[in-house]
Amino acid sequence: MGFLYAMLIFICAGTMNGSFALPSKHLQNWSFQRVWLNYSVWAFLIFPCLLLTLLAPSAWEVYFQAPPTLLMIILAGGFLFAIGQICFSRALQSIGLSLGFVINISIGTALGSLIPLILLHSGEVVTLQGITTIAGVAIIIIGVLFSYIAGLKRDAGKTNQVSQKGYFLGVFFAVLAGLFSAGQNITFSLTGVLQKQALHDGISQLVSANIIWPVFLIATFIPYSCYMLYLRLKNSATEKNYKSVNYYLATLIMGAFWYFSLILYSAASLKIGNLGPVIGWPLFMVCIIMTANMWGWRHGEWTHAPASAKKLAKLSIFTLVFAILVLSYAAFLSLQ
Repeated sequence: MGFLYAMLIFICAGTMNGSFALPSKHLQNWSFQRVWLNYSVWAFLIFPCLLLTLLAPSAWEVYFQAPPTLLMIILAGGFLFAIGQICFSRALQSIGLSLGFVINISIGTALGSLIPLILLHSGEVVTLQGITTIAGVAIIIIGVLFSYIAGLKRDAGKTNQVSQKGYFLGVFFAVLAGLFSAGQNITFSLTGVLQKQALHDGISQLVSANIIWPVFLIATFIPYSCYMLYLRLKNSATEKNYKSVNYYLATLIMGAFWYFSLILYSAASLKIGNLGPVIGWPLFMVCIIMTANMWGWRHGEWTHAPASAKKLAKLSIFTLVFAILVLSYAAFLSLQ
């Protein structure tokens, strides 16, 4: 029962995260940087700090009890995650969504799962559970590659030329984005002692599972918001002074979906034992990809695609479903 409950939470978390950016499609009167700056205020600052304060004000004291090295890991992880998000936005501008997405997700999923497995659970690598987890990650990468090739076939008739220098720079930014995205889960894995300390102090399991995120995301918010503010100042001449309650509400919803998906992921990881972040991270990622694909089909992104592209896109979905089954089996093994 606990296993099925954890799987349901992972699916809900991935669905929320894969949907969080949808409102941005309807905010045409705001610039890219204005949308994502407002989103970051809610996702990285208000929701994490407000929720922790409301649910367990005493949880802030856990940070004061933590060793300085642990706090440095959290702060460094948050800062690097922000750099990764900035690099991802630059990659999308240089090489487009398809290639930027596949590099980021593939590296982020593989390293975010395998590095904690090797560093923290090296004895589990050659067990059935460890091999099953590695196989699941490999299947995800294959599924994402199918999706990427399908996207290339779909967009083959569109003109989207970039200079050779700009192309390699875009790939470089996408690789950095993937590395730093993996760092988010690596940081979560390395700071498990903070969760145990919170539980020891009588803090609820839900809050304990998410204890690192407020400080982690404050460290994320600082460089991320500074970059978006820089873009706003740089492009101030073309910025529209458009004010709308609905626009602010839309960025609030984006922030809520993103942050609460992280809360659900953390809670589900705690439920499947010590290997929770190792198995849960790729499960979370594949549910995000599946949801994003679903919205792409729903919004007609594949309507005019050639039959070969649609066939590959569907093959990608079936591959990712198979990956979910493999990783679910790995999670089931962790509870035995």
